[in-house]
Amino acid sequence: MPVTVGVAGSELETIMRSIFRQAGLDGWVFHECVEGYEVDFCFPGRRVIVEVDGWEDHARYRSGWEHERERDLLLQSVGWLVVHVTWRMVTRQAEACVARIRSAMAMR
Repeated sequence: MPVTVGVAGSELETIMRSIFRQAGLDGWVFHECVEGYEVDFCFPGRRVIVEVDGWEDHARYRSGWEHERERDLLLQSVGWLVVHVTWRMVTRQAEACVARIRSAMAMR
């Protein structure tokens, strides 16, 4: 059963939560703090993090983009697999998006 830690901060996060539920993906935690970073979704049992990246919050400013790359490298260095999905992937290719996340979890 999913555990909700935080309130959705974006429409994209709300959509992703619905997709997880519809796909029967469980074991995820929302807005969990992992290694000092708040992540969008994580599957602690698999050590997989899913970040939903909308343009406004994730790609618009270089400093934010750089910070996220540093965060990803740190999380990966301690054993987390970080999967990024975009607005287009979530809203137009939900099934393929879920398949990619399932594939990432299967690697764990």
